[in-house]
Amino acid sequence: MTGYSFGFILLLAAVLFWGLVAGDVVRLLVAFIRWGGGILALVVLDVLGLVVVPVALLFTTDTDRQLPWWAWAWSNAQDGINGDSGWQRRWGGVKAVQRFWPRFVWLALRNRSHNARRFWFGISPAQPVWRRAWTVDAGYSTGPRTMANAPSDTDGVTGIEWIRTPWAFQLYIVVRWPCAKHRCVRVLLGWKLWHVVRAERAGIAFMVHPWFKYGYVKGAGV
Repeated sequence: MTGYSFGFILLLAAVLFWGLVAGDVVRLLVAFIRWGGGILALVVLDVLGLVVVPVALLFTTDTDRQLPWWAWAWSNAQDGINGDSGWQRRWGGVKAVQRFWPRFVWLALRNRSHNARRFWFGISPAQPVWRRAWTVDAGYSTGPRTMANAPSDTDGVTGIEWIRTPWAFQLYIVVRWPCAKHRCVRVLLGWKLWHVVRAERAGIAFMVHPWFKYGYVKGAGV
């Protein structure tokens, strides 16, 4: 074997190693850096939202679905300022959530900086997705998701789900508490890539909840 042939084999091996192993490690490292930077920026936006949201709500009416344009980062393009159907049922109907306090809780506490999370720091659906789930028991699944923490005959799923795109990740952990019904440990880190699976834009996420309550409405998720 000539020196040129040996060098070519080494080069080919290096390219394959980079493409299959090292390249993916670098992409994952970049994803972690992007995610960490986004979460730090959102901490600032969330704190600002405690001031911006109540001021912006003073400029809304009962029929408005969004905050004024200058408060767009704290509005909710997906469900509006009155919340989704589950939120409205919890407060007693559409009329009930058109008041100041339900709107404030929805925008400044429950879904903080929603538009910023989804559109400024979110992930486009136009990319391949790889997923792997390890579930302990058979349970509820909604849409393309393989695990969830919604009410079902088995009271939810205990397991871990790992989803990847080339430049993003999602780690989702649900562990039911055996001593309490509809309570679980819920961890969600990365981006909500199950939205990407449904061809929707995925928002950035950080949630570590040791006593998460699910199953507010029979047959509906949270």
